[in-house]
Amino acid sequence: YIRIYADDDVGINSTDYEDIEIVVYSGHNHAPVINPIPDYVLELGEWLNITISANDDDGDDLVFSVNDTDFRLHVLNSSGGYGLAYLEYIADDVSYIGTHYINISVRDLNESESLESFEGFSITVLEDIAPELEVLDSYSVRVGEELTITVVAHDANYYDLLEFRTN
Repeated sequence: YIRIYADDDVGINSTDYEDIEIVVYSGHNHAPVINPIPDYVLELGEWLNITISANDDDGDDLVFSVNDTDFRLHVLNSSGGYGLAYLEYIADDVSYIGTHYINISVRDLNESESLESFEGFSITVLEDIAPELEVLDSYSVRVGEELTITVVAHDANYYDLLEFRTN
């Protein structure tokens, strides 16, 4: 701040002043920096919540946007050079199966020169594929004898937990 005075040298109340804020810029605006966002793999029907954060070395307020309307973007903070948002995505329709490329942009609100940064990531939505049992042999057993059968199954959705049951 700088204080500006005006004096008329007459009387007791002969001075007035105003405080003025002066912001000194380096002459160069810096683009915001978005923290890296990893790629994601989901199964059809899963829900994803992604945290996005960005910083601006100049302390400018930030504006977040996403290029895909299937996402809900919630901005939690965007002032003072720090931004925090999260994206919600629900892969609840078969049309979402496949790989989708998403771009996040963060723009600063610098008065002299607004700059924008981008961060891309992918989301792959997998179809929920039923597990496949390996072919089982036929077995014969006498009444009162114990029979042990080893059952093996494979699931294309490699991270699914398999459960076995009988009728």
